[in-house]
Amino acid sequence: MSEKKNKPPFYLIDTDADFYRPLGVRLAICIAVGAWAALEIWNGDGFWGIISGAAAVYCVYTLFIAYDPAPKEEPIVRPDDLEEDEGETARAEEGVDALVDRLFYENATWAELIKAIRASAQMDIFSAEKIALSHAGWRRRCNVLMNQEKQCRKHAAYHIKTHGPQALIASVDGRYVVIEPEEAP
Repeated sequence: MSEKKNKPPFYLIDTDADFYRPLGVRLAICIAVGAWAALEIWNGDGFWGIISGAAAVYCVYTLFIAYDPAPKEEPIVRPDDLEEDEGETARAEEGVDALVDRLFYENATWAELIKAIRASAQMDIFSAEKIALSHAGWRRRCNVLMNQEKQCRKHAAYHIKTHGPQALIASVDGRYVVIEPEEAP
């Protein structure tokens, strides 16, 4: 429950919560509690009818009459922040390079690597593969695995078929090799 100076020391509904902002939610709560009160009274249970009726009155008072939520806090954007986008991009690239290096030394799988790059840099699979294969260690590992493991050979063939001339992998004398980053179009 949030701190607010004008709130009583005991309250059941925290009106500062974003959950209560939509009018439909507040209406549904009041209608449900009011229906509960009506059902208890209709069934002849006076005690629970009074309790649920009081809860309905409390909901109407709290969610409509005294409803004054705290204003939503918007992030403050300084003009300096807008100019620093290029610096942040360079720092993000350094972060991705460090991530690729760390995952190489942790012996992560190719799928884990690509997923981590995509999550940290918000990019497509092909761009993530380009970044991964720019790392010398991953390039060596892929050159070995593509020619030893059947599943890796299958993925390499699919990559070449899918990307054609832009492929990051080539078939040379029946062996798959990663095209060096300088050679990649």
